[in-house]
Amino acid sequence: MLTDNTINAYVLALRKEATRMRMGTEDNLHVIGAPVTRMLDAELVLVPIDFADLEHWALAGINMRQRKITFYDSIAAGGAP
Repeated sequence: MLTDNTINAYVLALRKEATRMRMGTEDNLHVIGAPVTRMLDAELVLVPIDFADLEHWALAGINMRQRKITFYDSIAAGGAP
């Protein structure tokens, strides 16, 4: 289940990775279900999107190899928020 705590933990991990990348360190971000890797080396990066005014979450999937962004939204697909 996708909850606020799950999203908050993911965003925190992204922030830490971005900080390490700016600092030029070699620390890596652990991707669940995959070997430890740098976020930019991942094939797919998932980005949660919070529509706070709608109390709704959506998800963007960035395929780094194909240079393609896919937007997943249950409301646009006719699902309930």
